[in-house]
Amino acid sequence: GAPSPAQRAGAEVTQLKFSRCMRAHGVPSFPDPSSASGGGFGLIFGGSGIDPAAPLFRKAQRSCFSIITDQRVGVR
Repeated sequence: GAPSPAQRAGAEVTQLKFSRCMRAHGVPSFPDPSSASGGGFGLIFGGSGIDPAAPLFRKAQRSCFSIITDQRVGVR
């Protein structure tokens, strides 16, 4: 079913933490999540100059990935 308001709020907080972590780990222009039309959240890289294939991006992603995976485990 659809996520509850509490689950949506938790997901937004998690994505904000992930964005802050990415910026702290060398991707200063990493965006905060934006609201999606379906009520969820997402990240948009278009025009931001972020290259997801760049070594620094990939290193930051590895450093911050546990923030997202910890949230997924907590929701189950």
